[in-house]
Amino acid sequence: MAYNARVKTFVAGAVTFTCSTANGVYVERGAAGGPGVVDRIVVTGAGVVHDMDGTADGVLVPPVIWQEITFQAAHPNGHTQYWNLLKCVGKHGTLTLTIPTASGEVTQSVAARLLPLDGQWEAPYRAGVQNWFTVRAEWQLKALLTVA
Repeated sequence: MAYNARVKTFVAGAVTFTCSTANGVYVERGAAGGPGVVDRIVVTGAGVVHDMDGTADGVLVPPVIWQEITFQAAHPNGHTQYWNLLKCVGKHGTLTLTIPTASGEVTQSVAARLLPLDGQWEAPYRAGVQNWFTVRAEWQLKALLTVA
């Protein structure tokens, strides 16, 4: 599993956010970085770069990953999975990620916390026509993913 994964589900207590086209939920784009690194490199007043780890590997830390998720429904109040995602903000839970493969998908679950959401809705914003809006969701992972 790599970090260019798409969110499949986030379960926080009794609430489950399911990211699937069958539910009108589409991931438009997302993070493809990797783990963070504890930066223990300083530049002294004399301009000398000092790496406190010397030649040893830096310490890796779980990253914040993000996804831009579009919700579609027949009216502005029809976004059930959006309501589920809102209920998960600030909560610790299990984030399941997926990467499509030639023959299916690879999944991995990791403990994470959903951070505050940011997004915007777009016109038309009324009943009787297709409505959509995009939300940027960020999760602080609490462990590193296993990279094959």
